[in-house]
Amino acid sequence: MKMMRFALGALTCCGLMVQQAAAQQTSRPSSIQGVTYKYFLDDEDDDKSAAQKGKKKAAQKAAAQKGKKKAAQKSAAQKGKKSAAQKSVSKAKCGCDDANGKGKGGSNFLNRMCTEHKAPWSLVDHGKKGKGHGISISGHTQLGWHDDGENGTGVLNSFNDNPNSLQLHQQWLTVAKAAQGGGDADWGFRMDWLYGTDGPDAQSFSNSAGEWDEAWDNGGNYGHALPQLYAEVAMGDLRVKGGHFLSPLGYESVNSTENFFYSRSYGRGIVGFIPRTVTGVQVDYTVGENLTAHGGWVNGYDTGFGSTNDSMFLGGATVALANGMDINYMLLSSDDQYAHSIAVANQLTDRIHTVFESVLRTDTTGSVQRSSDTAITLNNYVFYDLNDCMKLGLRSEWVDMGRSSEEFNAVTVGINYQATSNLMLRPEIRMDNFHSDINDASNSGGINASGRRDSTVFGFDAIWSY
Repeated sequence: MKMMRFALGALTCCGLMVQQAAAQQTSRPSSIQGVTYKYFLDDEDDDKSAAQKGKKKAAQKAAAQKGKKKAAQKSAAQKGKKSAAQKSVSKAKCGCDDANGKGKGGSNFLNRMCTEHKAPWSLVDHGKKGKGHGISISGHTQLGWHDDGENGTGVLNSFNDNPNSLQLHQQWLTVAKAAQGGGDADWGFRMDWLYGTDGPDAQSFSNSAGEWDEAWDNGGNYGHALPQLYAEVAMGDLRVKGGHFLSPLGYESVNSTENFFYSRSYGRGIVGFIPRTVTGVQVDYTVGENLTAHGGWVNGYDTGFGSTNDSMFLGGATVALANGMDINYMLLSSDDQYAHSIAVANQLTDRIHTVFESVLRTDTTGSVQRSSDTAITLNNYVFYDLNDCMKLGLRSEWVDMGRSSEEFNAVTVGINYQATSNLMLRPEIRMDNFHSDINDASNSGGINASGRRDSTVFGFDAIWSY
């Protein structure tokens, strides 16, 4: 059975490679890039761990000093962050208008909303000043609002399930020291603290009460969480991370600054599809210029220190193809559970970037949501650069929760507007297509409840990073 799962994943990747290679014409050389968007902190932000954020410059400097290849240092494996294809966007500047008042794409009206920004303000930044060897402190504040839609719940079983309320989604604080690879052994660490309405969504809810950050709620819909606390070592092409960290599966992240959209996809939002956080060890090794191998062990889904939830193998690979396509495949497997995520990204033109993602989960333990079924999502993303400060995005989702549940769809359209170097604005419209009779047979509650109606949800958030 497991061999069939691996074969299915491999065949899916091969089919996507053939399809995308035949369809695309790209003018840019290929590279292994981080899977998630980084809109408002520049690429030299070493206060983010190199294992987490796709920061290239410090790794490239180390590579130059030690005679290592630049491509190996760009590898998402060394960043240890999901590591499929995506571009990391620098926003230290946002020069949209040329001497004639015309910038990169878009109309003059849009370009007038996009002026060159000053360098972003940040907290303690000894990672830069100490050439990557100091401790840095950074964070972000996310405020958001969304309506309740036709079902009265906003986006059920997701992070946006507190409708009609201006809320603090994330007050996020990071203390980190980046482990620089490329030669001599180096060490680092990272700790993230989170408070807000997203706090309970990022807790280790597979732990027993009182273990780690389980049930660190603070009245109403708010709570605290410690989504990451880990140490890492790096030497040459090898990086090892151990502790509690965000799940390497999935294109989207718990951290709102790493996503294009305000809302999450159902593959990320529904509890139990893929984990949000894990506790264990992840090893990343760069093989040549275009391949990174991932391996390790984690203690089950959404666990913190002290949990005995499960013992699962973690593995995968990131590949940069010659035609400009990046592919990431990550899996978790145990005796009775299996999950994988596949992300394929393409920079089709200077303005258009696409991502395909598939998430699959099987569970033979008799869980409530799956009951030995196989659940799967297929997501397509298209991003278009209107100018250097504004991006338009579309996300299309198809979700099948298993044989006892009816499939459903969702489409989200949103805009990212980089108002300043530190401020990002993200309005969006999300349309869920449930059908009136969805899941009447199972009626197990939540997303599987009977009587779900098609729903349109408008949302808007602002993120101030520092």
